[in-house]
Amino acid sequence: MARIDGQRRGLSPTPLPRRARVLWRRTVRGGLDAVPIAVDARGALAAASSHAPELVQFSTDGTEMWRRPTGQGPSIAGVVLLNDGTRMLVTGAGEAVGLSASGGLRFRTSIESPGAGLAPSVFCPSKMGRLCSRRRIGSVALDGEGRPRFRVRLPERIQGPLLQRAPGLVTITQSGTVYVVQRGFAARLGELAETR
Repeated sequence: MARIDGQRRGLSPTPLPRRARVLWRRTVRGGLDAVPIAVDARGALAAASSHAPELVQFSTDGTEMWRRPTGQGPSIAGVVLLNDGTRMLVTGAGEAVGLSASGGLRFRTSIESPGAGLAPSVFCPSKMGRLCSRRRIGSVALDGEGRPRFRVRLPERIQGPLLQRAPGLVTITQSGTVYVVQRGFAARLGELAETR
């Protein structure tokens, strides 16, 4: 997250090299199938296994800094960095787990009963240090300490990502309806038109 802009355009303020080269390789127990990694402001790389319940952090030279268990299930969407540097992930067991930059447990919060519909690609870090998680038919916002701030239920399944905007979180449901989600309610903004 430290190298991606607030609009989530995937643009880095750091110039990229003309030719990529491998600096180091490491193996993460269980693999990294479709789970994103996070790089902090100092260049440390945090990677959550997609099959093993653990989070591992490597230094800029590839040295393993620490490896910590994440509880009952593996990460369902990788790791994100909160404003204070907390490495946070949501497990398949429905827990939000936050670890400090040194690998210490900051929080473990149950946000869903196991198997009750957490969706992949669930995270949306906000500028205020919160993190929002997309569920199949709603979302939950957590504060920087992992405590739930609010939960909102929508009338149908969320299909698209959560985007942080001035009016609140914006998301799209399966039918193409666009909602803005705020504390205690979700307001319908409109529908996506099919283009031909």
